Amino acid sequence: MLLRPDQVSMLVFRSGQAPRGVRSSIHTAAARAGLRVSVKVSGAVVYLWKVGTRVSTATPSSRPAIMCEVCGKPIPPLPGTSKQFVHGGVEGRKSECQKTRRYAREHGISIAEAKERRHHG
Repeated sequence: MLLRPDQVSMLVFRSGQAPRGVRSSIHTAAARAGLRVSVKVSGAVVYLWKVGTRVSTATPSSRPAIMCEVCGKPIPPLPGTSKQFVHGGVEGRKSECQKTRRYAREHGISIAEAKERRHHG
């Protein structure tokens, strides 16, 4: 959420009370984004506004690269992403690895067999 200095964001929780720890969670997320924020909690309403910037606390992923199930090459972990099993596509297009894994799943065959069928069929 990118707030200008003259803007305030208001979060309203339907339960009637803001969750315990919400202030800390907001400060942690802001720090990762390189922001300083002020947070005011009043019952079910949380107000936050930007008061400055700071050095980002975001760190590279600590998990090791996962090997692609189709081509066997490493998939470097990207921050903010879930575990991948195959290489992703580029610009919204599916990768060959994604297409092969889906083909195997849809046909109930192994990835090796799917690779053989897709490339020599």
